Amino acid sequence: GLFAVFPLFWMVLTSLKPNYQIITPEPVWWPAEFQWGRYQRVLEAGFTTYLRNSLIVTIGTVGLGLLVSIFAGYALARFRMPLHRYLVMVVLATQMFPVAVLLIPFFIVMRNLQLLGSLWGLVIAYLAFITPLMIWILRGFFPSIPSDLEDAALIDGCSRFGAMWRVVMPLAGPGVAAVSIFAWIAAWNEFLFALTFI
Repeated sequence: GLFAVFPLFWMVLTSLKPNYQIITPEPVWWPAEFQWGRYQRVLEAGFTTYLRNSLIVTIGTVGLGLLVSIFAGYALARFRMPLHRYLVMVVLATQMFPVAVLLIPFFIVMRNLQLLGSLWGLVIAYLAFITPLMIWILRGFFPSIPSDLEDAALIDGCSRFGAMWRVVMPLAGPGVAAVSIFAWIAAWNEFLFALTFI
């Protein structure tokens, strides 16, 4: 625990040190005087606005990504459709492109749709590269849930959607949580698209 918490402790301690103690060759373990004014300057510089924008984009990306990926992953795992194998490969192939390669095409699309400077434009851009991986992960998770449970729910009078929502989704909670955490981290840490589009 100390090993994991120490970088956070050092970050907070460094933020409270005077400048001359931050840039010394040897580490200074305790500040000579605490510099509390830096936090006030950060708040006055609009940090709360930036935090709110990040939360809107991240929550929007995770929410919409889950909405799409749960249904798409379930469909790819449970239903046999024409060209099923190729559809799965197309979903996986979208992960082969580096994000930097997609920057200029996305910029042109966002400009044409007049979404530059819009948080929702940024959400759409993030969904384009986060959702396929969410679908792929959930598509691998849903087959681990026995289909007999769904069949029993269908026999008891549930619709296909009802069986999925009442039987499969409670059991898929760990997979959905893992995908949500992955999407949250990916959307929160992405900087290049935000810098370009906003």
